[in-house]
Amino acid sequence: MKRFPPGIAGMKRLRWLRLGQLTGGAPLPPDLGKLASLEILDVENVPLSAFAIEKGDYTQLKELTLASCELSALPEAVADLPLLRTLHVSGNPVATLPEALAKAKKLRRIYAEHCRLERIPAALFALPELQGISLTGNAFPANEAEALAKLAKRHPKIEVEMPRVAGAAATPKAVSTAPLSAAIVKELDRLGLTAGKPRPNPWEPGRTLPPPPPVREVKIAGVVWPVPPATTEIFARFSGDILAPFLDEKERQRITLGLDKGALAEYECIQHAPYVEVAMTENYFFLLLRLDDEKPHDPTLYMLDHEDFKEHQAGSLSSLIGWLKAAQPAPKKDATG
Repeated sequence: MKRFPPGIAGMKRLRWLRLGQLTGGAPLPPDLGKLASLEILDVENVPLSAFAIEKGDYTQLKELTLASCELSALPEAVADLPLLRTLHVSGNPVATLPEALAKAKKLRRIYAEHCRLERIPAALFALPELQGISLTGNAFPANEAEALAKLAKRHPKIEVEMPRVAGAAATPKAVSTAPLSAAIVKELDRLGLTAGKPRPNPWEPGRTLPPPPPVREVKIAGVVWPVPPATTEIFARFSGDILAPFLDEKERQRITLGLDKGALAEYECIQHAPYVEVAMTENYFFLLLRLDDEKPHDPTLYMLDHEDFKEHQAGSLSSLIGWLKAAQPAPKKDATG
């Protein structure tokens, strides 16, 4: 698109407008803010030099998304939107959030992930309806991160997804070349988790996917981590279902194993450790391994609550060998899944 047709403000009943992946250089319509009924404006991956809000614009707007729009600053007039409840500005190189946001009395959620923020206005915690602030993927100086943690503790009703602390990330070290424990190999064989074989296709029952390629390194939050040979062998075998204990040793649930190299990037930013996801349970718990485990031939299995954004801690679940010994092969699925 090179330009928008004129007169968009004439669409008196338009309530939701989504604009995404516009690469032709078309600017936003100058009369966009005059839409009388617009409640949701969702703009993503649209390069913008600025986002203008004039007096009297967006009077009915409740949700504003300006994600990955190359914005270096947000207009303070955002705080004057009388009904604004959700503000999503993730993926922009903004260095600060406007102090004026503390005047947006209806604001409930702020999403500012993967920006260049180093602090946020403390006054935001006084907003009467604020329920959550998401700041993952930013790097705060240690003093600002500590101040934010104290604010979050004093306002437990506000869910804060914390940033990482600048300069605190772990760095790769030499990895162990020890082979995978024979006991783990035995248990993997018992459970039918065999490397080098096609995998069931979860989207097309009855069909298969090629075996996963060897994983030699993993890039997490911009840092390349070497994968120990023993862990590479585990990843090669982790492609299938088992019935495994989770939380309660007597209770087993079906768990699909398989490396996801990118899912935990923002959690790594928080915890400063190279966790990789090897499974997610039906209850939205991640099962993790660490690439810098001191004993990759017999590693520790960790657990992270995907929905608990206040702790951001991966707790030790079990040794991998102990967990595998308590697991059982999963029954075969029929053609309907």
